[in-house]
Amino acid sequence: MDWEEIERQVAAKCQGLLSDVAITHDAWIRDKLTTAHDGWLETTDLFIRIKSLTNDEAVIAKAVRKFASEYVQISEDGRYMKPRNGLPDFAEIDARTLYIEYLPPKSTPDSIHAILTSLDIPPPLPQIYIDLFKKDQPMYAFATFQTEDQAVRALPRLNKFETLNQHNWKNGILNNTRKLRAVTKKEWLKRMAEYRMMLQSRLEKVCPNPLELPPVDERAGLVAEYTGVHPEASRNTVKKLFGLVAPLAFIEHQHGTAVGYLRFKTVHGAQIARLYFARESVIQRTKNDLGSLLMAHEKSSNGVDASVAESQTEGTNMDVDAFPSQNVSGARNIWSRPKVITLRFLTGEEELQYWNKIGPPKATPRYQTCQTNTVPASNLISKAVVARQSRPSVKPAGKHIRFDDTDSSSSSDSDDEANAKVVPAPPLLSANPVTISGEEHVKKVKLKKKKRIIADESRQPISQQATVLAGTDSEDSVAGKDVLDTSVNGRKRKPENFDGDDGLTVNKRKKLE
Repeated sequence: MDWEEIERQVAAKCQGLLSDVAITHDAWIRDKLTTAHDGWLETTDLFIRIKSLTNDEAVIAKAVRKFASEYVQISEDGRYMKPRNGLPDFAEIDARTLYIEYLPPKSTPDSIHAILTSLDIPPPLPQIYIDLFKKDQPMYAFATFQTEDQAVRALPRLNKFETLNQHNWKNGILNNTRKLRAVTKKEWLKRMAEYRMMLQSRLEKVCPNPLELPPVDERAGLVAEYTGVHPEASRNTVKKLFGLVAPLAFIEHQHGTAVGYLRFKTVHGAQIARLYFARESVIQRTKNDLGSLLMAHEKSSNGVDASVAESQTEGTNMDVDAFPSQNVSGARNIWSRPKVITLRFLTGEEELQYWNKIGPPKATPRYQTCQTNTVPASNLISKAVVARQSRPSVKPAGKHIRFDDTDSSSSSDSDDEANAKVVPAPPLLSANPVTISGEEHVKKVKLKKKKRIIADESRQPISQQATVLAGTDSEDSVAGKDVLDTSVNGRKRKPENFDGDDGLTVNKRKKLE
């Protein structure tokens, strides 16, 4: 089948769904069009009727514009469509429509046209609308003729059904086999109204005073706890596994665990899941497995029959021995000892606690959730504001401390700090550096050497100070030792023992001797 043929079928299907006959007899299409804005029907609403052909809006829009633009109007974006002539006159169509029943099973419009032709129905043949109620039972259809006169003339030819009475009802049933019965649409609607009234009267006779049942909580019996899934299974895999049995509204699953909670959409679906997992032994052999049923020989070999019943009644998991097919070395997703998946539905107080847990949280200030001390929040905020205001807004410029080269050797750290001069930081180098000559470079090198020599001389007053201290009194010597305890860099130094006028220490004199 080529692409153009598919487009023709899509256009014919859309034209048939939005025809006057389909709108008159199809309650779903009629309700959609009557409740839609300006009669525009969404293209996606027709997917369920043409899903065997396509479910692409672009394909539907192109096919309708190409082959059915005379009968169907489609929007510019292709998302909406409606009948070009609007809604039909339902009363006028019902007047020229016949209701035909006892058709052969699996009848089609072509087969019904063949039946009408065999009954000498003159052309043009009517439009056929079939309601696919049950294919294994006699079907019915609506035949809409072009005029009301054609429908009236065709009625006696189609209605071959004999009226039954108390005298010939046995022969009448046999004679009416494989015969059609036809009535007008107006007569059919009248009989349907009488039938509904009869059912209502019988219901009132059976139950004249219906009991007022108490309101039922629709949420009861929807939450279940599952156990036995593969620990490495993802949330989507677990959702698909249980969704194949009954539709789910929510699943609470944490990766790495075999226990979680399910919430089904309906109570009926929850009951189906309860019966299914109670009757079948479902396991997950791998983390991507959507459920595997244990066979009869696997149950008998592993003793599942007794343990399954026990696990289902007590709510515990049942270990199943590893199967020969899953003893694969190095397979990380293989569960060597799978467990039978079980469901335990929450009831009573436990179920009420679950619904309260997932309820909307209370509105609390944000700072209270993060506060861990007992200090009021207002004090914390005020302290933070004060600290932020007292903080300098501009970062102070960097400073360099430079010492005088003429500093005396006998001065202490306090004298050094007093003679220290604070000078601003040197400016950044410019983009165009200044070039200097060779003579200036030699002068700078000599000046650096001279400063280094002076600095070395200032760090060698120990012998002189030791000589002076040797001739002083004991108190002066103690004071002198306190001076010697501190070096230029401000570090504490262990006092040395001077003995003699030569200014040498005891250890140095021993080495020289």
